[in-house]
Amino acid sequence: MTNKRFSFILILVFLISMLAACQQTPTVAPTLVPEPTPVKPEAGKAAFTGTLLKENGEPHSLMTLRLGQIFRGADGEAAFMVDEASSPSTIAAQDGSFVFQNLEPGEYVLVVGSMTVKYEVISEDDSPDAKIFTAVADQVVSLGTIASVVP
Repeated sequence: MTNKRFSFILILVFLISMLAACQQTPTVAPTLVPEPTPVKPEAGKAAFTGTLLKENGEPHSLMTLRLGQIFRGADGEAAFMVDEASSPSTIAAQDGSFVFQNLEPGEYVLVVGSMTVKYEVISEDDSPDAKIFTAVADQVVSLGTIASVVP
């Protein structure tokens, strides 16, 4: 009788521990969300800050932003180049904020989205021309609020 009782208690303890283990909250993998970066460029470098919004005014989080450096010809005509490998890039945070740090001083255009899927070159208001942003050495320049049509 003692062996049966011991076996019953052992099975009961095992079942209770299994039941308790089943009721634990499963671990959820954390979502990759960029942390806000403190803005302080290295000496002789520049920084841009801003906020990226969707057309409906909501934050455009986790969107890739790139800068295209502007090159000017002798006649003053401008052209820009964006390269996925070497152009400065960042990702908008959950609230749409973004930071480009330690930029070479100069002129840039802002490109939102993927260069291989869908992208948008930010343009001047009511104009098809790309908006030019100037990075100034040892300064943090606010680009303000940028609205994007890229989904």
